[in-house]
Amino acid sequence: MLNKITSKLRNFKNDENGASAIEYAVMAAILVGVIVIALGLLNFDTSFTAIDWQHRRIPNTWVMILAGWAACYAAFSSGINAEHITINIGIGLILTLPGYIKGIVGGGDVKLMLAIAPLWQPLQLLAVFS
Repeated sequence: MLNKITSKLRNFKNDENGASAIEYAVMAAILVGVIVIALGLLNFDTSFTAIDWQHRRIPNTWVMILAGWAACYAAFSSGINAEHITINIGIGLILTLPGYIKGIVGGGDVKLMLAIAPLWQPLQLLAVFS
Protein backbone atom coordinates (compact mmCIF):
# COMPACT_ATOMS: atom_id res chain seq x y z
CA MET A 1 0.00 0.00 0.00
CA LEU A 2 2.79 2.44 0.93
CA ASN A 3 4.72 1.53 -2.22
CA LYS A 4 1.64 2.24 -4.29
CA ILE A 5 1.22 5.71 -2.72
CA THR A 6 4.89 6.61 -3.13
CA SER A 7 4.78 5.35 -6.72
CA LYS A 8 1.76 7.55 -7.47
CA LEU A 9 3.40 10.54 -5.80
CA ARG A 10 6.60 9.98 -7.78
CA ASN A 11 4.61 9.72 -11.02
CA PHE A 12 2.68 12.88 -10.11
CA LYS A 13 5.93 14.76 -9.42
CA ASN A 14 7.48 13.71 -12.74
CA ASP A 15 4.31 14.21 -14.82
CA GLU A 16 4.39 17.51 -16.68
CA ASN A 17 1.22 17.09 -18.74
CA GLY A 18 -1.38 19.80 -18.31
CA ALA A 19 0.67 21.96 -15.99
CA SER A 20 1.84 24.36 -18.68
CA ALA A 21 -1.58 25.98 -19.12
CA ILE A 22 -1.82 26.68 -15.40
CA GLU A 23 1.75 27.97 -15.29
CA TYR A 24 1.10 30.31 -18.22
CA ALA A 25 -2.08 31.59 -16.58
CA VAL A 26 -0.22 32.31 -13.33
CA MET A 27 2.62 34.03 -15.20
CA ALA A 28 0.13 36.11 -17.19
CA ALA A 29 -1.71 37.14 -14.03
CA ILE A 30 1.53 38.14 -12.31
CA LEU A 31 2.68 40.03 -15.41
CA VAL A 32 -0.61 41.92 -15.60
CA GLY A 33 -0.31 42.75 -11.90
CA VAL A 34 3.26 43.99 -12.31
CA ILE A 35 2.30 46.11 -15.32
CA VAL A 36 -0.65 47.66 -13.48
CA ILE A 37 1.53 48.43 -10.45
CA ALA A 38 4.32 49.75 -12.67
CA LEU A 39 1.98 52.05 -14.55
CA GLY A 40 0.56 53.30 -11.28
CA LEU A 41 4.01 53.99 -9.87
CA LEU A 42 5.19 55.64 -13.09
CA ASN A 43 2.08 57.78 -13.19
CA PHE A 44 2.71 58.79 -9.58
CA ASP A 45 6.38 59.47 -10.28
CA THR A 46 6.09 61.46 -13.52
CA SER A 47 6.39 64.78 -11.76
CA PHE A 48 9.76 63.75 -10.34
CA THR A 49 11.12 62.29 -13.57
CA ALA A 50 12.33 65.59 -15.03
CA ILE A 51 14.14 66.43 -11.78
CA ASP A 52 15.81 63.02 -11.62
CA TRP A 53 16.82 63.15 -15.29
CA GLN A 54 18.17 66.66 -14.87
CA HIS A 55 20.35 65.60 -11.93
CA ARG A 56 21.22 62.22 -13.50
CA ARG A 57 19.62 60.17 -10.78
CA ILE A 58 17.75 56.92 -11.15
CA PRO A 59 14.39 57.14 -9.35
CA ASN A 60 14.04 54.54 -6.62
CA THR A 61 10.56 53.66 -7.87
CA TRP A 62 12.00 52.66 -11.23
CA VAL A 63 14.66 50.55 -9.55
CA MET A 64 11.98 48.87 -7.41
CA ILE A 65 9.83 48.18 -10.48
CA LEU A 66 12.82 46.67 -12.27
CA ALA A 67 13.75 44.62 -9.20
CA GLY A 68 10.17 43.30 -8.97
CA TRP A 69 10.15 42.38 -12.63
CA ALA A 70 13.54 40.67 -12.32
CA ALA A 71 12.36 38.74 -9.26
CA CYS A 72 9.27 37.53 -11.15
CA TYR A 73 11.44 36.55 -14.09
CA ALA A 74 13.84 34.64 -11.85
CA ALA A 75 10.97 32.91 -10.04
CA PHE A 76 9.65 31.45 -13.28
CA SER A 77 12.98 30.87 -15.02
CA SER A 78 14.27 27.34 -14.93
CA GLY A 79 17.96 28.21 -15.23
CA ILE A 80 18.18 30.68 -12.34
CA ASN A 81 18.05 29.69 -8.68
CA ALA A 82 18.74 31.31 -5.31
CA GLU A 83 22.42 30.37 -5.45
CA HIS A 84 22.87 32.18 -8.78
CA ILE A 85 21.07 35.25 -7.47
CA THR A 86 23.28 35.32 -4.37
CA ILE A 87 26.42 34.98 -6.51
CA ASN A 88 25.17 37.72 -8.84
CA ILE A 89 24.50 40.08 -5.94
CA GLY A 90 28.09 39.49 -4.80
CA ILE A 91 29.37 40.12 -8.33
CA GLY A 92 27.26 43.28 -8.56
CA LEU A 93 28.65 44.59 -5.28
CA ILE A 94 32.23 43.73 -6.29
CA LEU A 95 31.80 45.56 -9.61
CA THR A 96 30.05 48.67 -8.29
CA LEU A 97 31.02 49.32 -4.67
CA PRO A 98 34.65 50.32 -5.37
CA GLY A 99 33.40 52.88 -7.90
CA TYR A 100 30.82 54.15 -5.42
CA ILE A 101 33.44 54.49 -2.67
CA LYS A 102 35.73 56.42 -5.04
CA GLY A 103 32.84 58.61 -6.20
CA ILE A 104 32.93 57.36 -9.82
CA VAL A 105 29.41 55.89 -9.78
CA GLY A 106 26.38 56.84 -7.73
CA GLY A 107 24.23 54.89 -5.33
CA GLY A 108 21.59 54.49 -8.04
CA ASP A 109 24.06 52.54 -10.14
CA VAL A 110 24.70 50.15 -7.26
CA LYS A 111 20.96 49.73 -6.66
CA LEU A 112 20.34 49.20 -10.37
CA MET A 113 23.03 46.52 -10.55
CA LEU A 114 21.46 44.72 -7.58
CA ALA A 115 18.00 45.04 -9.14
CA ILE A 116 19.05 43.33 -12.37
CA ALA A 117 21.18 40.67 -10.68
CA PRO A 118 18.52 37.92 -11.02
CA LEU A 119 18.31 38.27 -14.80
CA TRP A 120 21.44 36.35 -15.80
CA GLN A 121 23.58 33.39 -14.94
CA PRO A 122 26.76 34.46 -13.07
CA LEU A 123 29.08 34.02 -16.07
CA GLN A 124 26.68 35.94 -18.32
CA LEU A 125 26.55 38.75 -15.77
CA LEU A 126 30.35 38.93 -15.74
CA ALA A 127 30.48 38.91 -19.54
CA VAL A 128 27.91 41.72 -19.80
CA PHE A 129 29.31 44.03 -17.12
CA SER A 130 33.04 43.41 -17.00
